[in-house]
Amino acid sequence: MINLSEVNILDILPQSLSNDKDVAALAIAVDVELKKINSDILKTNIFGALECLPDRILDELGWQEHIDFYSTELPRDIKIKLIKNSAQAHKYKGTAWAIEQSIQDIYGNSRLEEWFEYGGEPYSFKVLVELEKEGISEEKQILIEKVINTYKNSRSFLEEVKIVLNGRCKTHGNSVLATGELTTVYPWGYTVVPMSVSKSYMEAGMQNTEVVSVYPKEG
Repeated sequence: MINLSEVNILDILPQSLSNDKDVAALAIAVDVELKKINSDILKTNIFGALECLPDRILDELGWQEHIDFYSTELPRDIKIKLIKNSAQAHKYKGTAWAIEQSIQDIYGNSRLEEWFEYGGEPYSFKVLVELEKEGISEEKQILIEKVINTYKNSRSFLEEVKIVLNGRCKTHGNSVLATGELTTVYPWGYTVVPMSVSKSYMEAGMQNTEVVSVYPKEG
């Protein structure tokens, strides 16, 4: 594959044209302009380079993508997730997936249960949000409600939001084992142990039989 940023027009011209000074000068001038255009093309790949964009551009994109609950106060990594998934969220607006995915973009582990999964009233649903690194606040509760109301369909209604606060910590354990041995030494002495050997016999036998057959047999 040809890399346009590394190609020079002068290199691909036939010798009859490249030897012409005017044509060579024109090719060099066009190369300069083409390289500027190529560098500007990379800047148009906004969604492929969100991690490299400043916060002020991310905030403009959040408004452009119609993320109704978007806030400039959100952490940078959450802004990027919301912008990346905004098209999919709008596409599946009104579904459980859109609600669940958007809450996961903000808070991580989240799950939506529909009424037929827990035996609730028809068209009701519950949302479970697990928080690990931070606690809950009134602002977070309001944000969760905004996300739900943005993406739920008009028919369904929220029955309950469960917020679980998970804490993790490191524990250390130590143990010590002490052992000892007590040895009692008595006066030195010896004991004669009698030993006797009885007679033993060994026998062996071998029988060998050999049968020789000669073919063909004569009558």
